[in-house]
Amino acid sequence: MNFGIYFYILLISLLFLGSSNSLTAKLPPIYGYKVIRKFPHDPNAFTQGLVYHQGHLYEGTGLKKHSSLRKVDLETGQPIESRYLADNIFGEGITVLRDKIFQLTWKSHTIFIYDLKTLSLIKQLSDQFNGWGLTTDGTQLLMSDGSSIIYRINPENLQIQGQINVHNNRGPIRKLNELEYVGGRILANQLKRPLIFIIDPTTGKVDGVINIYGLFPRPLDNENVPNGIAFDPETNRLFITAKRASFIAEIKLKCPRNEHCPTDWNFEKN
Repeated sequence: MNFGIYFYILLISLLFLGSSNSLTAKLPPIYGYKVIRKFPHDPNAFTQGLVYHQGHLYEGTGLKKHSSLRKVDLETGQPIESRYLADNIFGEGITVLRDKIFQLTWKSHTIFIYDLKTLSLIKQLSDQFNGWGLTTDGTQLLMSDGSSIIYRINPENLQIQGQINVHNNRGPIRKLNELEYVGGRILANQLKRPLIFIIDPTTGKVDGVINIYGLFPRPLDNENVPNGIAFDPETNRLFITAKRASFIAEIKLKCPRNEHCPTDWNFEKN
């Protein structure tokens, strides 16, 4: 990473990561990235959720009259199966838990639950949320709503079982969006910023920030806004995309010098 980009992200961190005016609080480490490969992605897909599961991508897209759930071939970017939501529904984040896919909606107070194999709708449940991002730790659903809180949700009855207050040493981290659970940590996009937060789900503390500045063209309106994170646990591949992006990037994280990097993550030393 060149000095100009590093300075830019450091400045973003100082201005936006917390609410305190103190400049002495220690910031979490900033990780860079290396692009391993790019895969094609539908540039019309307004990505709201992304999951990699057993060899396929699953993608939730948004916007009224365009919202969908898709099973996608990673190599070609082509949908294998698609289910479109009603024209008045704005689709949001998705996750896979056991043999089901859960899909949030925005301002409709509805969660759709699908069969993983067929993408057939099993049922839809009313909820109390305006959900944005969704992932799972294998037991509970973990949901963001654009605030600094990630909610722990019972997948059977959609009741809130707890919450994670996301913060660093300088205050709460707001506008959390798309989520992915990776190696015992939650990865979270932040709305309209080229940052992915690495969050300890027990304490809510931000352990690190992934700087993806420059991965996508400069966002224009709602295009190329980073909002898709997926992880393949079998190969440790991390995939990143954006709303209406033309590609999905497989990236490897770069560990800053003099920083201890998690041994169960796929890091490369700078």
